Amino acid sequence: MRLALRLFLGATSADAGPRKSEYSNALYAPWLISLQRQAIIATHTSSIHRLKTHLVGPATHGLVRGFCGPAVGHLGAEAANGPKVVVMNADELSTLTADPIQTLGMSFYFDPLTGERGKAHGLNIFEFYGLGRAGTLGDVDTDTVAEAFTFFNRPTIDFLWTKAKTKADPVAIAADYVQAAYAFADRTFGGIDVAVLANFAHAARKVVDAAPSGECPLVDGYKKFPAPANPVHAAYLGTIFLRELRGGVHIHAVAEAGLDPLTACYLQDPSVFTLHGYSEEDAPAVSEELETQKRRAEELTDAAMEKCFDVLSDAERDALATGTRAMFEALQNPVAVTR
Repeated sequence: MRLALRLFLGATSADAGPRKSEYSNALYAPWLISLQRQAIIATHTSSIHRLKTHLVGPATHGLVRGFCGPAVGHLGAEAANGPKVVVMNADELSTLTADPIQTLGMSFYFDPLTGERGKAHGLNIFEFYGLGRAGTLGDVDTDTVAEAFTFFNRPTIDFLWTKAKTKADPVAIAADYVQAAYAFADRTFGGIDVAVLANFAHAARKVVDAAPSGECPLVDGYKKFPAPANPVHAAYLGTIFLRELRGGVHIHAVAEAGLDPLTACYLQDPSVFTLHGYSEEDAPAVSEELETQKRRAEELTDAAMEKCFDVLSDAERDALATGTRAMFEALQNPVAVTR
């Protein structure tokens, strides 16, 4: 089972934390922020190790080529600024970037300064998350949000969306939530070569632009916002896009595998289950059959993402892998952008 959370936040089953009734408790936010940071640290070593099998690899490893050679298409000569990489196919890219992208795309959610931004709207950090992320869908009804947030239980959706929507306009909050993401990127990715970020952003945008509309509503929602000219912002938006894309195809994969969302959420990790608002009493009885169905759902998700990455050239896949590694490493050693 992957270390990173699929849809919300990473943790291990040994972690214990507040129950769903404590979502509104002010003490919950520091615990969740701390847990998020622990998840990033726990995921970092194993995920980057796997990426390094393909990045800056020795010539004896296999299909090695460098960005220092002639590049193709959009990447141009600027790609020489990136490290040498091993060419990977779409299947490898899907598997190797899954955890880092999952962590990257959600890292701004519960950042303390994101929370401060929410306070300016009269929202706590969870309400800002609910209205900010789901608000990309528009001022929609609760059923629409529940469908997009498939793995959350309904009372949690009511807290994050229905009740929060009485405090602020979700469309306006969504627009500011995107700006909160860009502000996080400005605090974090200033040490990365802008060419690496620009090339990653181009590849990520190519993937989501090729994805059919209507299948991943949150992807469609984020696509309504203007594409940033700033490569730091464009690259971080790319991680959000890819995270939502994988989450969307995973929802379909879980259904195809014959799992209900509650069971799939629990099998992902009991801590994920708790943080999506479920209690111990809701937990399903785990069986070998259910575990097999969950593995099938993961296989279907990987296969769907492989198809999404098929639109990329070798150079663009390299750019996606290189940018993923650079940004993921920056979470541990953030450098602010200097103007």
